Amino acid sequence: MNKAVVCIAGAHRSGTSMLTRLLHRCGLYLGAESDLMPAAEDNPDGFWEHLRFVRLNDEILNAVGAAWDLPPREKERFAAPDLQPMRIKARLLLEEFAGHPIWGWKDPRNSLTLPFWQSLLPELKTVIIVRNPLEVAYSMNKRNGTSYALGLRLWEIYNRRLFAETDPEKRLLTSYAAFFEDPANELRRITNFAGMESGADFDEAVALVAVNRRHTAFTTEQMIDAGVAEPIIALYQTLLEGAKGQEIHARREKPAAHGPADPLAGAESHLNASIADSEEIRQELAARRGAEIRHKEDLARHQKTIEDLREELTAKSIKAAADLHRRDGRIEELQNAYAHLDKLLHGEQEQRRTLFAELERVRRETWQQLEAVRQQLARDKEEIKNAQQQSERDQQEIARIRERFLQTNELLQKTSLRLTEFESRNAWLTERLRKQLLEMKRLLRFLDQIDDAANLLRRSRRWKFANPFAALFAALTGKAQPGFGHLDKNVAKFRAWKESHPETASLADEIQALRPREILTPPDMEITPAPQPKPSPAAAKPAPPRTPVRFEQPKEVEISIIIPVYNQVEFTHACLAAVQQYSGAVPYEVIVVDDASTDATRDTIGRIPGLVYLRSERNSGFIASCNRGAAAARGSYLVFLNNDTTVTAGWLEALRETFTFEPTAGLVGSKLVYPDGRLQEAGGIIWRDGSGWNRGKFQNPAAPEYNYLREVDYCSAASVMIPKSLFDQLGGFDEKYAPAYYEDTDLAFKIAQAGRKVLYQPLSVVTHYEGITSGTDISAGTKRYQDINRQTFLTTWATVLTQKPVNGDVASYEALPDGKKRILVIDHHLPMPDRDSGSLRMFQILTILRRLGHRVTFLPDNLADIPPYADDLRKRGVEVVHHPHAKKITNYLQSHGPQFNIVILSRCDFARKHIDHVRHYAPQSRIIFDTVDLHFLREDREAALRQNLDLKKSASAKQQLEYELVEKADQTWVVSPVEQAILHAAYPDKSIEVVSNIVSASGSITPYSSRSDILFIGSFQHPPNTDAVLYFARDVLPLVQKRIRDLKFFIIGDKAPPEVVALATESIVVTGYQADVTSYFNRIKLSVAPLRYGAGVKGKVNQSMGLGVPVVATTVAVEGMALQDRVHALVADDPESFADGVIELYTSQPLWETLSQAGFEKTRALFSREAAQEKLKRLFSNQESPGQTTDQLGASDAPILQSLASV
Repeated sequence: MNKAVVCIAGAHRSGTSMLTRLLHRCGLYLGAESDLMPAAEDNPDGFWEHLRFVRLNDEILNAVGAAWDLPPREKERFAAPDLQPMRIKARLLLEEFAGHPIWGWKDPRNSLTLPFWQSLLPELKTVIIVRNPLEVAYSMNKRNGTSYALGLRLWEIYNRRLFAETDPEKRLLTSYAAFFEDPANELRRITNFAGMESGADFDEAVALVAVNRRHTAFTTEQMIDAGVAEPIIALYQTLLEGAKGQEIHARREKPAAHGPADPLAGAESHLNASIADSEEIRQELAARRGAEIRHKEDLARHQKTIEDLREELTAKSIKAAADLHRRDGRIEELQNAYAHLDKLLHGEQEQRRTLFAELERVRRETWQQLEAVRQQLARDKEEIKNAQQQSERDQQEIARIRERFLQTNELLQKTSLRLTEFESRNAWLTERLRKQLLEMKRLLRFLDQIDDAANLLRRSRRWKFANPFAALFAALTGKAQPGFGHLDKNVAKFRAWKESHPETASLADEIQALRPREILTPPDMEITPAPQPKPSPAAAKPAPPRTPVRFEQPKEVEISIIIPVYNQVEFTHACLAAVQQYSGAVPYEVIVVDDASTDATRDTIGRIPGLVYLRSERNSGFIASCNRGAAAARGSYLVFLNNDTTVTAGWLEALRETFTFEPTAGLVGSKLVYPDGRLQEAGGIIWRDGSGWNRGKFQNPAAPEYNYLREVDYCSAASVMIPKSLFDQLGGFDEKYAPAYYEDTDLAFKIAQAGRKVLYQPLSVVTHYEGITSGTDISAGTKRYQDINRQTFLTTWATVLTQKPVNGDVASYEALPDGKKRILVIDHHLPMPDRDSGSLRMFQILTILRRLGHRVTFLPDNLADIPPYADDLRKRGVEVVHHPHAKKITNYLQSHGPQFNIVILSRCDFARKHIDHVRHYAPQSRIIFDTVDLHFLREDREAALRQNLDLKKSASAKQQLEYELVEKADQTWVVSPVEQAILHAAYPDKSIEVVSNIVSASGSITPYSSRSDILFIGSFQHPPNTDAVLYFARDVLPLVQKRIRDLKFFIIGDKAPPEVVALATESIVVTGYQADVTSYFNRIKLSVAPLRYGAGVKGKVNQSMGLGVPVVATTVAVEGMALQDRVHALVADDPESFADGVIELYTSQPLWETLSQAGFEKTRALFSREAAQEKLKRLFSNQESPGQTTDQLGASDAPILQSLASV
């Protein structure tokens, strides 16, 4: 059966719902039941309209300035570029019906938008149902108060448009009245046209026609009496003829119009929007009578044409009669054929009787055999019953095991979250200990000073005067003056205690070692969800400062914080106290511009030490105050901060460092929250009408969707940072928006026009007491300029605003530019780039993808928000989803999966855990399996090294698992050409791409002569690193130390096991985790990579060469990096050769300098951020070739590939 698509159209209230219901019962597929419009009181049998088609038709009409009751221009072809989003939506909607041979949809609006759908469905068939126009107008008036004039006019336009836009071969006219006269015949005519087969469903459909449901019926005479225009009546009669199967394409009636140039566009001047009172109705009828007279005159001119058509019809009738005569002869032939068939049937019946007798004999014999089979079946059933009982017991056991597995999995997840909490608590307790030790240090210093203070007191004249006998006794005897009794005893005890505790001398080092790397939340603090929206929090007030406010005056100022104020001194004072407390160490100045305040602002704020206080003698408004403050600023960056705000820890650094992450940033705004904790603004949206909306208003400020750096239309000037040079270049805040409102939005648009970005930075959190200065009533005071200045803004940026979404169209606002994609990345936990090379690679991939313009979401498998690693991604524009905002990975995929274009699953075990769920809940996405390295290859090498059969079996199982993932994924990433070649050999038709390590390549800053010692770096959560260190310390280092006796070996890495810690001596330094290893690389001569097994590309080698430090490594360690021995590094695999390489490189300056430069250049070419960005840009471009690419193999990789032939 050929596929057919049926569009059901006609004027509103013309019976389209009834017709669609009948066709649906006959087998016409209308879509999922949940997508259909539910029944209503005025249509109890249902509308049978697909809601998404209805919404899309409304969007199409709105886009061309029309609606269902305000038809578009007659020549509208719906081809404008603005309709491209609607075409994309339409194609996606049509694809959902692709698997159905016959389907369709119903919507009266199709009568106006038919050209749009015909452009997408060239073979579209249209069924047009026609109803008496007066009945339609009556029904529309009864349902929603539409005037009769408008109802008749809409009926005419809908039907003329349908008639004009449809091909006679692809349309079928049917009459509403025909279904109450002969429903079976009329329904069969439509199903035949649609290519639908008639079956049992057909009779059921006919039975659904309820004659008693036709409450209203008008005749042509009643239409004339009601004053219906003659062209409308003539059009109705013409359509009825077409519904009876007559040719009508030549009978194109002239449309009823109020003038000679009516375009049938439904112009507002021609449409009556509601029922008028009786006097207006009489006037409307009088005007219509005059129009009818003119129509009659026009009708007379066309009378002869009609007569000619009738003569033509008569000739066709004669021809039809002749055809009928020929058909009668054919009928007689068929009757004779039927008689012959009757004879054949009689003979067939005789043969059947004979056959039935034979069948009866066979039946008796079969019965006997069947009885024997029944007995056997009874025995089999008993056995099956026993087997089923056993199976049920097995199923119960499986269910118990599954339940235990789920409980264990949930327990593991809770344990992971608790571990994160424990780590946070441990860090917090460490910070408390550090502070207590600091207090102890101060106490010790104080006690140390007591002795000196006592001596000074004894020599003072006041003490001698108060203790004359003691002074006289000391002078006569020459002995020391007596002390202070109990105080001297305590001081003596303290000295004895201090001498017995020499560790107090290193107290400063202990305090420094305990210094936290990040700000942690105390364990007794709980994260609570944002409360529900409440009335405006303007009544809240900040707490008054607890300590005096004063500011330093640095010689060099980097940031100028400009605070315009008008009264509200208590808010200004609290704002300044928060700025003093939380603005960090960056050199800044604070400029307060007092706009002629009448309260105590001058006396309170003007006297604060270190503050730049500027006062105006008359009130000039917010804009003038900001511009005045900017003119007086000394900083390279300006921060505009409202006085009704209180800043939080890290707010200023977060704004400033954004300009480092984003070189094209022009303005960066803070996250604004209400005093009650609700989100006030996460950046702003500007709609097409110039109105604005705060993203996330009243929502939870901790929600992931509001917590990553992103580009926005504007940021409120309550807290924004901008380079001073850019602010001056753009002329500051435009004075035409004085006194306030829309000046920040206008500035943001100017920044975007200049090619810079307006960014929202969620890590800069500011509490804003909204409306304190200007109020919230938009009809009074300064606040009334909000609507006045919107009109000014609308005029200024009219061209740009046409590209913005219509008011409230959040979906269009969130849509990405062409070629940019929404990417979901799932890995085992948040990347920790300071702890392992795999995390560093993932961190770089995430930030590069975001820099390329894609929207990236990171979802850790353990759902833990580990500080500071989540914030490191958020402030660079990567969304991080974590608990409690996602309870389970599956739940998140179920609710958010359809929005992603690409899903990257990292690491074998976690890709296996989620790939089926991703395919199910995000079927539209391209799945990328990121191996990080081939786990089976590493395990196979370890098995060979240790001669362990169990490890060999484990490697084989891991290989099978990784190969299954390669098969399921659309693309697989590896880190080395060696691993790419292995997978290519197994899967020549799969896309296997190399996305290798990504490191910083800055080169060497310390010459050879100033360097000494060697190091190894690597996370000890990775077993090959533990083996490498133990091997080097046991078999290689003693050989080196025989030649270089004063050499030290530094071992840097997280979570060193006891056997590694036990290596520590004067010459072997086990440093543990180091947040910043640059200082080590700047002083050591070389690094070693003595790996005996492993896979992938080794980050330790990349990192060392990128910093200009040469490497001595094994063949496994340099695998996949295209390195040449003695050109880029020294390669050795046995202890003696490895020791010789270390000694030679350590003592030969020419060799050291050669390898340092060559290794640096190789790293910059293959493993730098720039090289990775070019690779990812190609992989995620729309022009990406589906074929495979093969990365370059180095000379040192050839023997490796040969050794892997058996893997």
